[in-house]
Formats: sequence, structure tokens, C-alpha cells
Amino acid sequence: MYINIHDLGTGSNIVFDHPILHTNLTRNAKSVQIHLNQYHAMTEVRSTLGVDGFALITGGGSGIGRATSLLLARENCHGIALADVNEAGLAKVKTEIESVATCPSFRCITIKVDVSNEESVRDMIAKTVEAFGRIDFAANIAGIGAVKGPIAEGKLQDWNKMIAVNLTGVWICAKEEILQMMKQEPRENSRCVSWRIWSGRYLWKY
Repeated sequence: MYINIHDLGTGSNIVFDHPILHTNLTRNAKSVQIHLNQYHAMTEVRSTLGVDGFALITGGGSGIGRATSLLLARENCHGIALADVNEAGLAKVKTEIESVATCPSFRCITIKVDVSNEESVRDMIAKTVEAFGRIDFAANIAGIGAVKGPIAEGKLQDWNKMIAVNLTGVWICAKEEILQMMKQEPRENSRCVSWRIWSGRYLWKY
């Protein structure tokens, strides 16, 4: 399954497709937060189901990536590959998830990655497969903040960097992860998820 959420403050609609929750969200922060709260509540109900397999999480050094890693570790995930450009953050999160993991044979590896670079992403995939033999769950959460301030004062290089990480990077990761999954013996619960919620309040200030 491939999930993409974008909140650019435009008022348009987006489909949120998940085995727990299938709904049509309005692209505004309030609506997204309401449905996310419902999602987290439903996730708690399912907390006894467990996660059978190995996960790769980009943006795993902080924020949503960290939270996702902690949840999967508690849900009996067999192993997690944490990938991020922030190596200090990766080391900290690795220690955290190892302390809460419920699978007796749980393993965690950390990988420095630039998600906007194809070779870096392919290296991330290769290291994950080398460690675990396969990828069953992929969460593409790596991202950087929107360009802040008035448009007239913005720099094109900052805009291009944001697009490279937040859009192109998600596409590159999803492509390479799915290619790897297609080589494997399938599992019923395998997922490829891309998570992106942006605020548009700084983008259109002028």
C-alpha cells in the first residue's frame, strides 16, 4: 500500500487509504489533525496484532520517523533500519527503540542517507537487505521544513532543496523499495507508506 498525504492549505481533497481508516480528508491542518487523532486511537485498539517482518524508515532520527519506529518496535517488529541524514539523531533513536522492542530477536541498524540522491537511496536499500534479507515495511518520512518568509525574499536554492527532499526523495525511495519488494516472496501485510504533511502558511506569504 502506498499512502501520500499533502497539506498545502489549498482546501482541496485527498484520499487517505489505510487498512484501518479509509476516508476523504480536507487539505487543512485542522481536518488532518482530527483524522490523525482518530487514526492513533484506532492504532491503540490494534496494539495486540503485532508486526511480522522487517521495516525501513527514512527520517528515523527524529519526529514522526522516531515515533513510527517506537510503535513498530513495540508491535513485535523483527528489525528496523533507521535512515536519516542526522547520524546523532539515529544513534539516540536506536537506543530508544531497542529498549522498548518486544521481539526477542529484534535488531536495529542505522544508515546515513540523502533521500534526494538515487545512489544514496540504493545503498540504503542494499544495506537493509544485507542486514535483514528483505524489506516488509517501508515508511518514507524524511523531510525538511517549508521555505519560510515572504516569497520576494526567498532563494531558489532553498525551494529546490525542499522539493528535492520532500517530493523527489519520496518518489526515489518508494520506487527503490517497491522494486526490492517485488523481488521477494510476498507477505500479506507488507506496506510501503509515504507520509508528508506540510503547512502552506509560509509558502504564499507576500
